[in-house]
Amino acid sequence: MKRIFDSDLLTFYLKKHHISSFFDTLDLPFSLYQFEKGERLDMLNPEEYLSFLVEGSIEISANRSDGTNYPIGCLDDFTCIGDMEFCGKRDDAHQIEARTTALCIVLPLASTKETLLLDNRFLRYLLTSVTEKLMLYSSSQSNYASLEEAFLAYLSNRCPDQTFSGVEKMAMQLHCSRRQLQRVLKKLLTEGKLVKLSKGRYRLMNAV
Repeated sequence: MKRIFDSDLLTFYLKKHHISSFFDTLDLPFSLYQFEKGERLDMLNPEEYLSFLVEGSIEISANRSDGTNYPIGCLDDFTCIGDMEFCGKRDDAHQIEARTTALCIVLPLASTKETLLLDNRFLRYLLTSVTEKLMLYSSSQSNYASLEEAFLAYLSNRCPDQTFSGVEKMAMQLHCSRRQLQRVLKKLLTEGKLVKLSKGRYRLMNAV
């Protein structure tokens, strides 16, 4: 993890993701940090910092009661890290790790939290952010009779054009191994329900 002292790059990402529009408060002390693949983004304690992923991909995993670890999913879109903790939900069971080099815009809370608690625009953004995470988590925990059923539901409802790229990434979203998913893909290809577009890229046969 390292801080990037490039004000132009910081300004670029603030504007790209319209981050200032989330706040009524002006002149917030934003900074830019870079995380390398394998580094944990929660090295910056989410109870002490809000972080906005502006570039790269992250993996979220959780601990089982026996101490083992399992993946929950990965994100490669803009997202807020620390929103749950800001609302008072401490979470020691989950880890957030960079899957690629990742850039985050970071806001320290020591000097800003009391002000943000009175910032209506930010609180509305926070509500939206937390709700989206809860809906995504709830969706990922839906019960299906089989991995094949879960895969088809995900592909039909959450993939643009019912197309996906990246077997490893899809396996993580479905909480299964790459080998398990490859067996499902082979079966669906044989049955004519799935078409392979290129290496690692598939689409439902009935997709337009």
